[in-house]
Amino acid sequence: MHFTSGLAATVLALSSEALAQNVLRAGITRIPASKQPNSGLQPRSSLSIPLLNNVTGGSYLVNVSLGTPPQPISLVLDTGSSDVFAMSVTADQCTSARLQREYGPCTGGQFNSSASSTYSLVNQDFQISYADSSGAMGDYFKDTITIGQSSIKQQQMGLALSTTVGSGIMGVGYAANEAAMTEYPSIIQQMVSQGIINTPLYSLYLDDLQASTGSIIFGGIDPQKYTGKLIALPVQTDSDGNFSSFSVVLSGVSVTADNGTVATLTNSTFYEPVILDSGTTLSYLPDELCDSLYAQLGVHVVQQTPYIDCGIADADPKTTIDYAFGGEGGPTIKVLLNELIVSLGDAEVSSSSLPFSNACVFGILSAGSGADASNLLGDTFLRSAYVVYDLKNNEVALAQTNFNQTDSHVSEVAADATGIPNVAGVASSATVTASATAKPGVGSGGGGGAGSSAHVSATGSSTAATAATTSTSKAAAVSTIPAFDARGLAVLGLSCLFALLGGSWVLA
Repeated sequence: MHFTSGLAATVLALSSEALAQNVLRAGITRIPASKQPNSGLQPRSSLSIPLLNNVTGGSYLVNVSLGTPPQPISLVLDTGSSDVFAMSVTADQCTSARLQREYGPCTGGQFNSSASSTYSLVNQDFQISYADSSGAMGDYFKDTITIGQSSIKQQQMGLALSTTVGSGIMGVGYAANEAAMTEYPSIIQQMVSQGIINTPLYSLYLDDLQASTGSIIFGGIDPQKYTGKLIALPVQTDSDGNFSSFSVVLSGVSVTADNGTVATLTNSTFYEPVILDSGTTLSYLPDELCDSLYAQLGVHVVQQTPYIDCGIADADPKTTIDYAFGGEGGPTIKVLLNELIVSLGDAEVSSSSLPFSNACVFGILSAGSGADASNLLGDTFLRSAYVVYDLKNNEVALAQTNFNQTDSHVSEVAADATGIPNVAGVASSATVTASATAKPGVGSGGGGGAGSSAHVSATGSSTAATAATTSTSKAAAVSTIPAFDARGLAVLGLSCLFALLGGSWVLA
């Protein structure tokens, strides 16, 4: 998870409609950004949740209610962590003008624990931190969390009293990645045990950068939302031998230009662990690989931020960054270059270091080389991939996103499924050692591209990026948000908020 100051929000309203037995779809309508962010999710046997995207690609929020009577709040959906936590009405950042000037405003609403008759305190040990140095501290508590039409009772969650995050988070990953010293049933495990979903599996469809909505389905798969074939990958264990994050093997990266020529940026020995993390807006890759990619595309780094000529999207509309996974037989996901170009809007960018005047931010950053450095494929990648997360069988399946697809045909996944349905193949058994847990938003990296032309000219030459096999030690109280499950096939539509990137983009 990587947070940016100056978070602005666009909001969606939730409307639900019963489509069939055990199927519920929630539609969303865009309402003015001046309203409080709100998104809703409803699990039953499977859950389909519309997610809101804005043009800069920020966080996705889910509308939930906490306590009795229910208090509506919005939580950031993140596939990189496993704790659910809410902001307290007394949280320092939410009550201090000074802290809001320093870290940004509180968004999504806060929880008043004293107003809930079902609230119970567990302990005062909640503490979570992120690689960008943001974090939260407070209490662990149990209460009812309602997502759409389904209520999960006695769910353990965090209540942030001291925070620099600005919004609550819904972590839906492996329980091993919880911040608590003692592992407790995650929200996904509770959804299964309380009969809300059949199996701990979900699929994520974010749609393209310009799309107003996407969807997440808990307990089901929607074949209408991808093209080609689903190919499965084994989730990699961490250095302790545990499944703690959605880490898979990245086995190659190349650039395909408009004219079809391919520049291969990795060699045959390249195998890197990468975490699929919806809670991270951008993507973070090994430094050497980023240097090669920047040089190929004319990206320039100033003050640890990569910039690219905005005009390259029009000059090379078919250019793609191609990610290969899992070695032989694995899937390849192609990300259009225009999906990686983030407009700065009205923000002024001035720098004599840039050879172009129309500057945009490039959506891939260097992961860095510190002990906590992790390779993360965030929303700038995930929008181009339809991803199925199977926490029971420890698999992830990938296919190319079918952009702007409004048709839907959700298939329920049975409780006794021994793998992901509809999978056409499984990648080879390529393995790497992943970090015990990964901090989201790691590294901003140095490096810089050499080219200045707003046109890609792939030569097909290969620049090898060395494979890193070192693992990082598990940091206490680290969390990134994973994804939800919903038992069986109650398809739910969840309206989510996609927050805008804020902060200053002025260069010295």
